[in-house]
Amino acid sequence: QQKVVYQLSNNDPFIHKSLIGQLFSLLDALDGITIEVVTHGYGIDFLLKDSPFTTMIEALGEKGVVFMVCRNTLDEGKTEATDVMGLVKIIPAGVAHVVIRQSEGWSYIKAGF
Repeated sequence: QQKVVYQLSNNDPFIHKSLIGQLFSLLDALDGITIEVVTHGYGIDFLLKDSPFTTMIEALGEKGVVFMVCRNTLDEGKTEATDVMGLVKIIPAGVAHVVIRQSEGWSYIKAGF
């Protein structure tokens, strides 16, 4: 079984749109794949309740994609957990999570161009 962790630290809507396309394509290409999207820094904008991509993110969540937001980033930016979409998991440290996943053998993809 394939496992991949995406790292998103950018708030560019073109990158967000590209990421959504990649996630749907990956789900179509590989049956049973496990996907996590870890956001930190400016990337958390992607998973806030006012994101223009809410509908697509929810659809991906229904297909099993797990979305995560870094607690450190929330605290630094004075962003409340209630500002994040309900399906999102809040993790202590986004970069640390990515490091752990890589050490566990997960494939790593940096979202962006």
